[in-house]
Amino acid sequence: MIPTLTPDSGVPLYRQLIDALRSSIAAGEFSIDQKIPTEAQLSQRYGISRITVREAIDALVEEGLLIRRQGKGTYVARPHIGRDMAEFRGFTNACEAGGQVAGTEVLSVGHQTAGEEEASFLGIRPGEPVVALRRLRFADGVPIMIEQNIFARHYSFLLQEDLSGSLYRVLQKYHITPSDTVKAIGISYASREEATLLQVEPGTALLCIDDYVRDSHQNPLHCARQIIRSDRYKLYMRGTCVGI
Repeated sequence: MIPTLTPDSGVPLYRQLIDALRSSIAAGEFSIDQKIPTEAQLSQRYGISRITVREAIDALVEEGLLIRRQGKGTYVARPHIGRDMAEFRGFTNACEAGGQVAGTEVLSVGHQTAGEEEASFLGIRPGEPVVALRRLRFADGVPIMIEQNIFARHYSFLLQEDLSGSLYRVLQKYHITPSDTVKAIGISYASREEATLLQVEPGTALLCIDDYVRDSHQNPLHCARQIIRSDRYKLYMRGTCVGI
């Protein structure tokens, strides 16, 4: 049964449509990863303008209940991956903790020259060769992040490894364990390449996390940059009040 919207109820029509779509999803009319009707179809179904429909869909996309896929339409979103910033978790472990299956596509791996910031952290000279690994990470088959990892040259043994799973589990084979990290969190906007890989619109706001990771002996292990879909990934931070 299609819910009826009431123009003179005092509640804006787009808010009524938001509630109607939420109810349809909760009732199982639209399941996870299912495409919802187009703006034109919803406009006809509920007897409202496409502008009103778009306003409601925009709100649900912002909320994370719906997701737009470039050139395909709007779908019911999968649950977010949650990450407590007080804990050190790799992507694979974070997915497993949330009941999702992690996946990886290796985009490139090899040697490149170190930039100044990378060299400073790794304790090498700018321009020295480093191991660079760029991967696309998935949760339940949906692209979530583009991940770039930079290691000093003596980690070249990684080039012989299968890097399509957990990188830290590969390092454990060599008795190398990450211990702590310093993170810098910001926002970037999807380039055309990033938009294609992450299945978002160019210019979409993305989380950008720079990681500086040390091993259990407090030696520099690697630095990383993660470009993350903010509609599918949430960061949680806990803090203690130190003054008011």
